[in-house]
Amino acid sequence: MNQNSSHPYASFASRYADPTQSYLTAYMALQRANSLLEDAETVNAVLSKEHPPEQRWMPWFGAEIVSYYAVGYVTCLEWHARSRVVDLLTFDPGVRFDDFRGQISDKLIIEMLGQKASVSHLVGASINVPSLDRYFSIMARILGHFGVRASVGDWLTGAADGATTCWVQPSNIEELEYLFTFRNGLVHEIGSNVMGHFNIRENWNPEEAIWAGRMVASVIQGIEAVFARVLPKGFPNKLDESSYPLDPLDNLREDLAALEAIVDREIRGAEWQWSGTVELWDSARSAAQAHLTAEEMFIDRAEMLHWRYWDARFPLRLNALKSRMEFLRGLHDNFTAAHLDDLSEDPPGAKPS
Repeated sequence: MNQNSSHPYASFASRYADPTQSYLTAYMALQRANSLLEDAETVNAVLSKEHPPEQRWMPWFGAEIVSYYAVGYVTCLEWHARSRVVDLLTFDPGVRFDDFRGQISDKLIIEMLGQKASVSHLVGASINVPSLDRYFSIMARILGHFGVRASVGDWLTGAADGATTCWVQPSNIEELEYLFTFRNGLVHEIGSNVMGHFNIRENWNPEEAIWAGRMVASVIQGIEAVFARVLPKGFPNKLDESSYPLDPLDNLREDLAALEAIVDREIRGAEWQWSGTVELWDSARSAAQAHLTAEEMFIDRAEMLHWRYWDARFPLRLNALKSRMEFLRGLHDNFTAAHLDDLSEDPPGAKPS
């Protein structure tokens, strides 16, 4: 092994912390599950044409590869769990996830810093979801952080207080548990269940793959429906009630406007020692707004920022808004009466009032 190669966790964290690679999200987990489901439906149609039901010998499963949809479906659930842990740690870095203590060494943190990856993504890289219980416990941990006490299973089956939709039947929970067992066997074992006589093999037929895909997509969507109700403003990668991503820049623009209004009010209410200070603020504020508008127009029209498989526009817009907010926060932090009263020297070029 190359001693200079990156640790897999650090490589993962660096790759998915890149804002141009916005794939570690709940939306992507759901879309991947739906994509696999659509693919399974297509395979079913093809196999049904090639092997009409009336001509099949039993047991019939169509093709060996059909069973491996289980691997993709479990990956979607694991990706969902990873993404929401990363989102929670990004939103509230003070959250403790003792489950992952010991998996991340000091050496790994140093390597992570060298690759400019985040601790939240490093924790996300360390997460494994080998069972439905593990998946539910991670989701319950996140929901509990925002005051949701009912079990994830109760929310999905509609049994929790306040639940309005039954996303899966209670009997489906046990079947979803078996999905993990079935997947783990496919990934790690070659036994009689896959290489024995066809009468003793445990393989999916296309209809079973389609059913499992629908259940997995429904589970992710059901949990996200709860998140849509309880996650606070500013939480990363929120979805709306239709499971479609909310534009994070909309909230940031609202926060910027609110912060700018606060700073404007304090500047106009302060007793400045030098005349023209408020007018300079008005000029600077107008110039900053014009600058942001011009940058937005440039980002929209600069085609080299948006290739077929790569888009740099979002991180540029994000950085522009954050830069302005950082300036305003710094300005606001210095608005204290004591600071203004202590000003005793004229700035260069200024005339005392």
